Amino acid sequence: MMNDNEILKRADEILDKKVSMLNEEINKINQKKSDIKSVYLTNVQFLINGNIIIQYPLSKGDPIELSREDAIKLADQIYEIVR
Repeated sequence: MMNDNEILKRADEILDKKVSMLNEEINKINQKKSDIKSVYLTNVQFLINGNIIIQYPLSKGDPIELSREDAIKLADQIYEIVR
């Protein structure tokens, strides 16, 4: 049987491995986010408790292209409205 120190050491090794795997996944996600150059809006609705508060019915024309920076600004503005 393993003593307490051996168990703790093994648990530490397992946690280190899991943290390393999670960090790799986070890095992959962050890389994908930085690869985004623009966002296309076609039909967007924002709901609070099931009620539409903002709606952009953009299906009648071409989608609106936003740069990554503009998309982030829009998301920030919407967040301020709904919070």
